[in-house]
Amino acid sequence: MNREIVLETNRINFTNVSYDLIDEYLKLFNNPNIKKFITADPNLYTYENRFMCVKEALETDTLIILSMFDKQSGRFIGNIDFDNITSDNAEIGIIINEKFQNNHYGLEALKRFIEYGFDELKLKEIYLGVYSNNDRAIHLYKKLGFITYKVEEKVAIINGESVDTIYMKLHK
Repeated sequence: MNREIVLETNRINFTNVSYDLIDEYLKLFNNPNIKKFITADPNLYTYENRFMCVKEALETDTLIILSMFDKQSGRFIGNIDFDNITSDNAEIGIIINEKFQNNHYGLEALKRFIEYGFDELKLKEIYLGVYSNNDRAIHLYKKLGFITYKVEEKVAIINGESVDTIYMKLHK
């Protein structure tokens, strides 16, 4: 399918989320190696859940979700989003297919999306919450300049491990 490119980097095309990608989103969000970093809920994400998420992104201005595709292969990489968008700030999130991890796609995507947030959306602050079991993401966020401003301890048990939520922010 030919998708309209909203943003791009050297290796990534960003497009609006799409109903025809819901099966891809389900595979991504329900992958146990990824899911452990985004939720403690043992229930699987459902088609209806992802459908409503896509619907919200396409119909409101408080949520922007973009799907990412590898320019060379055309394969689906993952999603990146701004949620809870206000005139001043938004919460950023990213989820990358296991096959594309450890290849700096996250760094490349986040740099471009942060630039988009500050320059085009005119945000003054971008924030996020990350589980303490996600060392690679925490390292990446620090590399991009995010600073920790709050830690909520023992928010969940994931795979038998107690995890904290680390809240981080980045100012323009």
